[in-house]
Amino acid sequence: AQYDFQFLIGRTRYRLGMYGEALAAYALSNMRAPHAQTHVNAGLVYEAIGDPSSAAIAYRTALAMEPEHKQAKEQLEAITPALEAPK
Repeated sequence: AQYDFQFLIGRTRYRLGMYGEALAAYALSNMRAPHAQTHVNAGLVYEAIGDPSSAAIAYRTALAMEPEHKQAKEQLEAITPALEAPK
């Protein structure tokens, strides 16, 4: 798959721990050319900042676009206990 420059910026900023900047870059990337992987990557950022609800939304969005997306399925399955835990 081909991704735009903002996708690459988002991935780099995520790896550097610049989570807000990574989410902004992924949002711009999805506005230009939506991709399931971009939503998955945004979900990983949400997980990193402790927001499993937003991560789940991102993974579900990816699965709506690409129902067999392996990483989206795995990540959603992995965070489901956190979503179901009492607060």
